Amino acid sequence: MDEREALIKAGEIAKKIKEEVKDLIKPGARLYDIAEFVEKRIVELGGKPAFPCNLSLNEIAAHYTPYKGDDTVLHEGDYLKLDLGVHVDGYIADTALTFRVGMDEDELMEAAREALENAIATVRAGVMVRDVAKAIEETIRGKGFNPIVNLSGHKVERYRLHAGVSIPNVYRQADTYVLQEGDVFAIEPFATTGAGQVIEVPPALIFMYVRD
Repeated sequence: MDEREALIKAGEIAKKIKEEVKDLIKPGARLYDIAEFVEKRIVELGGKPAFPCNLSLNEIAAHYTPYKGDDTVLHEGDYLKLDLGVHVDGYIADTALTFRVGMDEDELMEAAREALENAIATVRAGVMVRDVAKAIEETIRGKGFNPIVNLSGHKVERYRLHAGVSIPNVYRQADTYVLQEGDVFAIEPFATTGAGQVIEVPPALIFMYVRD
């Protein structure tokens, strides 16, 4: 299987799971059970998890993974960010969904979704990263929200989820990397009602295997 075929297969698996998991997102559901479902389905459909399933609630912007014994449950009105990664032979599809538990999409969610759509519309070989970031920032601010400045999208390579080039959620003059044909990027707009900057808090729940 070549790179393109593997990426497409990883993407198809991720897309299918994103549809299936919607039925589990309801008041009373445990985050741990949702994560178990996602990760097991990735394997059943012929992929492997590229990273632990992230299920981040409300003011937790990203990178929360339920752990064994975690009894956190969903409540109506919660914002849930579900971030999943699938790899096939090391080629990674990284994708996410936002839910408002028991409720329809609202303006905050709409801002993030439209920012993603507008960013994707700018992507082609020869475009600078800062132009993609500009589309994200202008969309989110235009909707009356703030982009999160210290979370970003990222280049993806085989077995490397973060491959050294970022796509921030705000325009920065210095971001002059030019997109190349064949590049793979995860674009990750974050819209918030807050100040637009995340802080890291314990416990650390995600680890990367580096070496023996």
